Amino acid sequence: MGKPPSPVHASSAAGWRRRPWPTAATAAPATTAPCPAAALSGAPFAAFTVYGATPQPDSAIFSLEAKALIGDATKLTLRYDGDIGSGTDNHTLNVGMRFTW
Repeated sequence: MGKPPSPVHASSAAGWRRRPWPTAATAAPATTAPCPAAALSGAPFAAFTVYGATPQPDSAIFSLEAKALIGDATKLTLRYDGDIGSGTDNHTLNVGMRFTW
């Protein structure tokens, strides 16, 4: 029989995202080449287009996560993701609780 799992688990990750510089074929800005139109399944006649931020050519990405068992059937999760580039930063914080029975 093995050792019981630890009540707290932490993890992290870090990296560098490098987007190739645009060439003549891909030089169009993101605002002139949007994603295809999308629609919700309940209202296919109401199409919409989503525009996002233009990705930076270089950015540091990192993630921190902690999971804790706070009961026999309950787990609490906290996660932070960061994307830091020249001129644009994106930060995400997720908090979750999972119950099993």
